[in-house]
Amino acid sequence: HVTHVALEDKKARAARSVAHASRRRELAEQTHEMLDDALHDAPRRVRRKALELAERDVRDRAKDEDKRHHRQQRVATEPDKIFMRDVGRDSVMTCLKLAVLSLLEYVLQEYFSGSAMQWRTFIEQFVALPVRVIESKQEKRFIIEANPRQPERMRQLQEALDEINRRRICQSERRLVFELHGTMAGRDP
Repeated sequence: HVTHVALEDKKARAARSVAHASRRRELAEQTHEMLDDALHDAPRRVRRKALELAERDVRDRAKDEDKRHHRQQRVATEPDKIFMRDVGRDSVMTCLKLAVLSLLEYVLQEYFSGSAMQWRTFIEQFVALPVRVIESKQEKRFIIEANPRQPERMRQLQEALDEINRRRICQSERRLVFELHGTMAGRDP
């Protein structure tokens, strides 16, 4: 948190704005009273029209004053301490997002035959699937639960997993094996 240094200026501007609007409303009220007195002997129609215009001006000035008063109250409720943006943290998060998106693009190119897919679709359809991990000395087996409501996406996932398994990827001398478990399009891997 840091001190909101611009808040005092905003409060002062809001107070000046309300004071200005009050003076304009008072001036409109005085003008209305003066017209009422000055046009006492004027023709009725002229007097009525002039007073209607003056009353409308008074109403408009009162509305403007109320609006500025509400704005002043809103400024008065703003906190005097605000969060300071951490530029370093923002940069790290931006780099992390770009790395994830690059990795996602690589996965789509390498294992999904270059399928054009939005990153959000990929995450919602594949990343959120439940996974069990079984480890042994020779292999690390990832068993992914298929979503029976998405047979076309599960077919795509099965093809990608087949490609990954075909490449026989290892991590720390253990082979990584990926399986899709559950029914999909008549196939139970």
